[in-house]
Amino acid sequence: MTAVATREQIVAAADRLFYQLLPPLQVEIVLTNRADIQDYGCPVGTLTTELAKLEHAMLGRASRLFAPFRTWLREQFAPLGPADQADQADELAMHVIR
Repeated sequence: MTAVATREQIVAAADRLFYQLLPPLQVEIVLTNRADIQDYGCPVGTLTTELAKLEHAMLGRASRLFAPFRTWLREQFAPLGPADQADQADELAMHVIR
């Protein structure tokens, strides 16, 4: 007999898949919209910054979209520099995002 997944298990599995696929999708979005992002900035980064200023209840949800891309970018930069300069990889990631 096959066990039926609960709604919570299905949502958790979908979340895991979404956040695994999110960084490559965000890279594609950045490449596609490069000119607009250069002119106006990253909409997700701007949203997160503004919500943080307001201490808005939705900050956590906006940050969940922002964090995987930032982490992925940091991981791309980290091997390019000395191991003791992990902060620099994060700064470069933030530079790309902003």
